[in-house]
Amino acid sequence: MADWKRNPFVLGPLIGLLTGMLWWAGLMIASGPSVAVTIEGGSVVEREITVASRLLYAPIAAIPWAAVGLLVGAIAAAVRGPWVPVAAAFGTVGGGVYSLATSPFDGWLAITMPICCLVGGLAGTAVGVLLRAVGRLIQHAR
Repeated sequence: MADWKRNPFVLGPLIGLLTGMLWWAGLMIASGPSVAVTIEGGSVVEREITVASRLLYAPIAAIPWAAVGLLVGAIAAAVRGPWVPVAAAFGTVGGGVYSLATSPFDGWLAITMPICCLVGGLAGTAVGVLLRAVGRLIQHAR
């Protein structure tokens, strides 16, 4: 039986899913509660949307994060070494910082932020592969 803790095809999506769920929870807590206003029977009706009710969507919002985690895990398994996951993590954080710095703090952040984070994570993966390749070239040159 293969050790699932070392299997990148299990660990990558699991870490991605957990990261995505934490991201969603953080964004929903930062956004705070809101109110939905509708017109029902000619009357304006306000319904509070709590943070807790939005936290229920965390596993669904984390699916793209799990997919990127699978890709990063597969590439990290092929390349072998810490460069890929570390660079992917830095890229993800960098994408989040970029999104927060350039986007208004509104409802669109729930769409723009994961795009920036996931693109940053994939770019970080490419940088990690490049760093590993350069490291191997330097090792073989010695």
